[in-house]
Amino acid sequence: MTVIISEHDDQQAAYDVCKAFSASGLPYDAFMMVSSDSEQYSRLKSRLLETIQ
Repeated sequence: MTVIISEHDDQQAAYDVCKAFSASGLPYDAFMMVSSDSEQYSRLKSRLLETIQ
């Protein structure tokens, strides 16, 4: 499974990265964009960091 985490300070930067990644043609299993101040983001980031350690 391919998971990409990318943190950005503003919405436009995040949008630009999403567009560039989608246009790259690289395979991925899922793509999700959430605000870093959301509870969902904190839970996802914690779980992913635990998984890769």
